[in-house]
Amino acid sequence: LPLAMPSTLSRLVTMAGDDGNGCTDLLNHVSASASEKMVYIPQDGIFGVEGACFTGPMQVQWLGQLAKMPCQWVMHGDSKFKLHHGEWVLTTFGTHMLRWDTHHLKLVTTFVPLIYLICKQHESIGACTMGVRAAKLVAKKYYNLELLPGATMADHCDGLRTTFKKEFPITMFGTCWPHIIRKWMEGEYCKKTWEHFDDVAPQLRAIHLAHTPAMRDLLILKYGEVWDTWPGGNMNTFWNTYCRDATWRVWSVGLFDCMLCTPSQQTEENWHKQLLLSKIPGMFKGSTEHLFNATLPALIDMDAIQIPTTLTFDVPSTLPEAMVKKALWYVDHQETHIQVCKNDDEDFMYYVLRKDNETGHKKISQRLI
Repeated sequence: LPLAMPSTLSRLVTMAGDDGNGCTDLLNHVSASASEKMVYIPQDGIFGVEGACFTGPMQVQWLGQLAKMPCQWVMHGDSKFKLHHGEWVLTTFGTHMLRWDTHHLKLVTTFVPLIYLICKQHESIGACTMGVRAAKLVAKKYYNLELLPGATMADHCDGLRTTFKKEFPITMFGTCWPHIIRKWMEGEYCKKTWEHFDDVAPQLRAIHLAHTPAMRDLLILKYGEVWDTWPGGNMNTFWNTYCRDATWRVWSVGLFDCMLCTPSQQTEENWHKQLLLSKIPGMFKGSTEHLFNATLPALIDMDAIQIPTTLTFDVPSTLPEAMVKKALWYVDHQETHIQVCKNDDEDFMYYVLRKDNETGHKKISQRLI
């Protein structure tokens, strides 16, 4: 397949079916051949792996937008082992953007895939370096700009962490808090029957919600002193993994000043989940020729069509006006319509009196609660 990178950006725009006004001709785009939907990224470096990196015309334009926003976006990396072709596994590198979910009427974040790596060595340092270098190469080739995220994010993966720190030495690395708490609740670090098992989760959540590095360090120190008083050493594995090791002690929200950044991989995990519900997984089971001729181009094309041409990182103007006005009304009337109380666990609870309540009450009170 003629998948080599086009020499100019204008050629890429033509491939994407852009009509010159920033709009994509979807009819022509859908009927385009595989070589017009997917671009192979050749690299001079020797990474010691069996793999290849791909992107698409629309993904290249997103990389250009991000290259013009240094330190204002997050790079994620992850492998999806259920999306494999024999020993070859799909690994994606991308970012996440903000959008308004019209169906559920709420602001959500959406993963934006940029580089698609199909590789036998999965999340090795060589494979991860190959994927990150591919993204940097595209930005440099077509926009003559250095790609610089404001934060990088991954699961507990040495290959991704090492690569991100090497390729972006001034960028803060973070690891996924939802993965940490899920593994704890599943009993991966100690048995669920341990008498202090239920006491630890709120403590871990407090560390996660620390507003500053100093606050995180103080909480870890104080909780560590408590854990040391518990016989059996049940917290040793977790302590050595996520508290003592500074390279993995990066799951608190206050460590990142990049917009939309929290220590989480949930946007990419959700993209993987939705992907598994599509017909793409079955297409990975075809021949190797079918993988490169149909499966990967279809996946790259599907992402290009479903995600807006311009990535958004601000609250969109499409928020319903009535919802915003109602929220502002509650801000102005919080003394009469919002009551803060503590429950039996000493956690705060918020009671809200409906604006159009039918009980005749004009003010929330303890008696009404």
